[in-house]
Amino acid sequence: MSTSPTDDDFDRLLNQARDTPADAPADAPTDPADGGPLEGTDPRADAGEPAQPTPLALIHGIGSNPIDWQDVVSRIGAGRPMAAPWVDGLKPTQKGGFDLQQCASAVLYNSDVMTWRAFDAVGQDIGGMVAATLAAEHPEKVRRLVLSGVFVQMPKMAVRMQKLALQAQPRNNLVAQGIDRGRTLAALDSLAGIDMRETLAAVQQPTLVLVGANDRAGSIMAKQVVELMPDARIEQVPGAGRRASIDAPEAFADAVIAFTA
Repeated sequence: MSTSPTDDDFDRLLNQARDTPADAPADAPTDPADGGPLEGTDPRADAGEPAQPTPLALIHGIGSNPIDWQDVVSRIGAGRPMAAPWVDGLKPTQKGGFDLQQCASAVLYNSDVMTWRAFDAVGQDIGGMVAATLAAEHPEKVRRLVLSGVFVQMPKMAVRMQKLALQAQPRNNLVAQGIDRGRTLAALDSLAGIDMRETLAAVQQPTLVLVGANDRAGSIMAKQVVELMPDARIEQVPGAGRRASIDAPEAFADAVIAFTA
């Protein structure tokens, strides 16, 4: 019988990915000192020493889980503090429904994130909505924002298609991925009524909107998102479709590294 991955499983795999990086680009930030969790701005920079890189929170999308960031984490490398928390309302072992404000608060109170003075946030689709909510409501905590697969208003047809695709998946496959069918379907129902215009317009932080080069619908939605945000731009991820972070993790990670350096 299949069993859902535990939090320890997710943490172990992400730590392995971080500690055994792929061939990172030459300009990838490195950690100039060995140490524990960092808190954004390094006070040693005032003494003329190199500053530590800003920590990074990676927020997964719908029908996904924290492990799906492992290739991105590996590419970024061990020199940067990172956390990949569950989206509240999607975690199989949690109770309660999906609420963006609650999801944002849950990220802030993640055991790693809560030790950081400030951080950069990366989010895929529903995780991007959580990241944008975080940036709008807690501007003192989020320095820069990277969004992918985010929309202003979720098209009802897109919700319907995702629900059909989810219902067609064998239960054992979903369990093995740590995905709760019922909770995910409920979250999709919630997405159908969400309007992100006010939240996106309130985000003042520099924002990069990543879209797969092969994602035509995503390109249209990305333009709508950028038009609402005061300081945002679009960048295409070569070779990627709707889920750029999964389709082309190295190119996705390189864009994140360059933007948040």
